[in-house]
Amino acid sequence: MTTQDLNVYVFTSNDYLHILRPFSFLLNKFWSPEQKVVIVGFDHPQFDLPSNYEFVSLGEQRGLKYWTDDHLDYFKGIEDEYFVHMLENEFFLKPLDMSIYNDLVDRLNPKIGRVDLTPGPSQRSNNLVENRGEYDIIELTQDASYRLALRFNIWNKDYLMKYLIRGEDCWEYEVKGIERPNILALRARLHPERSSFQLPLDEATIEEMQDCKIIKPKGQYYEVVL
Repeated sequence: MTTQDLNVYVFTSNDYLHILRPFSFLLNKFWSPEQKVVIVGFDHPQFDLPSNYEFVSLGEQRGLKYWTDDHLDYFKGIEDEYFVHMLENEFFLKPLDMSIYNDLVDRLNPKIGRVDLTPGPSQRSNNLVENRGEYDIIELTQDASYRLALRFNIWNKDYLMKYLIRGEDCWEYEVKGIERPNILALRARLHPERSSFQLPLDEATIEEMQDCKIIKPKGQYYEVVL
């Protein structure tokens, strides 16, 4: 896989459309004006974006609690196995090191769910994977915080969508997403892989567990009462 194979998707909202102006300028300056970028939002901006940008509207903006819904609905319709995901308020402040970027893209495989291209992981609990001389490749430990951080990432689409639960905003996804063992799909409908043996629990037992305050509803799922 080459860097040209990766599409770049930038999600925005109506309140932050103006941010696209400095964002697009800085990305073109510090990455490349040849890099195709797809902006995914709602209302079209009232100004022209650079020629390497495409704007895709999701329709009506329904609110922050539909953040995960919007992502699920959009990414279900694309064929990409891997892609770059960004938010409009993540500005490029210096040139993208293409040698590092190309190295990481060359390493993509189905076992890799997310590649964080920011310094963030180095500030959290991590293990060294490989010393490359001028830079290290590291892996966050299983107990590290923000293992689903939404910044400048290369994502495996299946991995991203695995942790997207409808009805959550972006902060809930980042903080709670990796804690899914406490999100129980007891009916094994939408995500049977998150239910024991991929089988549903009978309704009477679900009600009994609620009566005993062992679990409580969380959207279409359940959360353990601690």
